[in-house]
Order: sequence, then C-alpha cells, then structure tokens
Amino acid sequence: MMAKIAGRKRKSNAQRTPGGQISRAKQVDPRMTALAQRHRAGRLSEWRGSVVGRFLEDDRLLTKGFSSKALFDAANRFAKHYAAWQGAYASRRPLAVTAGGSSAPEDADRAAKAIETYTRANTVLQQQGHAVRQATHAIICDYRDESYVMPFHVAFHLVEGLKALAEHYGLDYRQEDRRAA
Repeated sequence: MMAKIAGRKRKSNAQRTPGGQISRAKQVDPRMTALAQRHRAGRLSEWRGSVVGRFLEDDRLLTKGFSSKALFDAANRFAKHYAAWQGAYASRRPLAVTAGGSSAPEDADRAAKAIETYTRANTVLQQQGHAVRQATHAIICDYRDESYVMPFHVAFHLVEGLKALAEHYGLDYRQEDRRAA
C-alpha cells in the first residue's frame, strides 16, 4: 500500500481541469486590469507608469517637433544616474559588491564614476537655470502619484531640461516621432 504524500489540501471550491490544475477559463485578462487603471487612460503603454511618460504621451503642444522617445530615454538615463548617485552617497559602503554572507570590499571606482556621471548631467541642468533644474529633477527623481497634474510652468521647464539631457546623452531629439493619427 502506498503512503499518502504530505502537502496542502486542495481548494475545494476551485474548478479544475482533467489534469488536476486549477482552471483559468474564467480568469480576467491582465491587460484588462491594466486598462482599467486610471493613470493608463485606456492605454497599455509602459510609459503610462511614470509622470514623464504620461506627460510625453499626452502633450501635443510643448513637445511638438521633438522625439518623445529620445526625451523619455533621457529621463530614464537621468533617473538611473540619480539612483546610482544616491546609492554612492547614502550607503556606508557605496555600491559595494557583496557575495553571499561575506562582505566584499566596496568598489570605489564604480562609486566615483556614479557620482561623476550624475554630477555632469546635473551640471547640464544647472546651466539651463534654476527653474529648469528644479522642475526636471522634481519630476524625474521624486515620487508623484498617478493623480498628479503637472502645472504648465513645470511642464515647460521639464521639456527644456529633457532637451538639455537628451543633448548631453547624445540622443537625437529634434525629429518628431510618428504618432498614430
């Protein structure tokens, strides 16, 4: 006689397939859940997950004649450089490489490079003026809720900052993306 294998009991009210798996026939499509989210405005674009992405998709005035993709890429690069800079300054062991339970020495070169990379990009924003640097930094680096509505002056300065960052990163932002009519 075989012994019963120990384990969790099956859910009694779940519909099952002939193979014993839980049936997924009545499951809601995850895309429908995403479309129902307010900040997505009925679109599946991954850009809708950030304030900058929503702004670049929705704006037709301030970004006219510019590549939204290049501006979005510039914003993402700046956000990554800012996060690396924060990690380099905020940690007791900046950008340390740890292996298992042992602590490896910090990677000082990597930390210095992260600090220097962010500092160069931030300097480009500072050269554009305080308002441009402040708006760009606040929108890209600080958390904003899905319901955040960007004031016009912030959006104007943000576009100027994104253009400066795109130029700094060598992205061609001067050609407009083809948008669906």
